[in-house]
Parts: sequence; C-alpha cells; structure tokens
Amino acid sequence: MPDPTLTQKCTNWAKFFYGDYVLVNNAWGVAPPRPPRSDWTQCIYNGTVGGQIRNQWTWNWPSIGSNDVYAYPEVIFGWKPFDADTTTTKLPRQLSTISSIPTTYEIEIAAGTSGVYNTAFDLWLTSGATPSSSTITSEVMIWVDQKGLQPAGVPIATVPATFGSFTLYKSTFPGWIYYAFVLDTTLLAATIDLNGLLQYMVNQGHASPNEYLASIEFGNEISSGTGEADLKQFSVDVV
Repeated sequence: MPDPTLTQKCTNWAKFFYGDYVLVNNAWGVAPPRPPRSDWTQCIYNGTVGGQIRNQWTWNWPSIGSNDVYAYPEVIFGWKPFDADTTTTKLPRQLSTISSIPTTYEIEIAAGTSGVYNTAFDLWLTSGATPSSSTITSEVMIWVDQKGLQPAGVPIATVPATFGSFTLYKSTFPGWIYYAFVLDTTLLAATIDLNGLLQYMVNQGHASPNEYLASIEFGNEISSGTGEADLKQFSVDVV
C-alpha cells in the first residue's frame, strides 16, 4: 500500500516537481487516436520519508484483450520533447560532449501475476538543443524488467553487459526510430552508466554524436493489470 504520509494525485498528467525531476501520472494511451477509456485508475504519490524524497504509483488497468501500452507513470530528468521546458540544466546535451551518465535506482513492484507491464528507462534523442515532437530522431528504451510485454520491432543485436545481456530491438514509428534494449534478467536496483548504451548506438551507426540527449525517464509501461511501485531511489547525473 502507498505510504499514507505521501501526497496523492490521480488525474491524468498530474505532476510533482522536486529538484531536477518531475513525477508524472502519464496515461498517454487513453486519448485519440486510440478509443477513449474511462475504466482505469492510476495515482502518483510524492513526499519525504526518512528525510529522503519518495515516489510511488499505483495502477488498475482492466484487460481489453490487447497488449497495447496505455500508461507510463514516470519520473523525468531533462526535457521530454512533448513538454515545454527542461527540469534540469544538465539536459539537453549533445552526445559527443557526454562522458558518463551515472544513474542509481531502486524500485519495488507488487503486481498481480496476470498483469502485463515492464520497468524501463525512456531516453529521447533529438536533432537540436530545443526538443519538440518535430525534432525527435530516436526513442531509446532500456527495459530492466519484463512481465508479458514485448517490444516493438525486431531484434537486431545482442549487447553484453556486466549484469546480464541486452537484446536490442528496432522499429520505425511515425516521426522517429524506436530502439529497445531488453535485459535478459530482472534488475530492479542498480547503479549503471547509461552512456555506455548510447555510445554503443553511436559506434554502431544507430545514433549520431551530433544528436542531443533530451531526457532520461524511468517508470512502468503498463498494458493491463493492477500494481503498485515504490521508487525508493532515483538519481541521474550527466558528466
């Protein structure tokens, strides 16, 4: 159950701003061009526990017979291209100028066994330093937990890592290219350097060093089921 000392918000696109981050109740899939849905509930919670910022979210998405993603409750660091501005002076940043992206996270998830969701980072690459939907070049997801969801596209490579192995998927969406690094194990707590995967993309020709990293986001993509997440720690730096 969510911590009763935290503040709750349950409307779509509700936000909590704190430091260089924003927690967003993102239920993007309930609006056109998809048929509208009103059979769901999703809430975000934010506050301080033991002197530390704590983020939590809960969801209830009845299955309607497809594995489409409807929501992504998330924390954003940077400038999501669909938003008006950035949460931090650290981003956007040109890929060629980044030496490391030390990232620490710890999340606990309680969800029904029939739920369909993942736990994933979402990174947006853009052609310029002022992100917008028209400047997106690539969406780069990093899945660290997979429960029933399958990424879009087809596998194009296997990428080893110190904590497992990623399968890299690629697909072309309207307006940009989608990549998903899907880890072959579950990793719900770690300190990792996200720049390693971005530099892999540059070295393999999937990204240009002239592109900009606009935002780093973390949350659960949800298709169906009920669940709750307790994000005990999430910190990002760009060096």
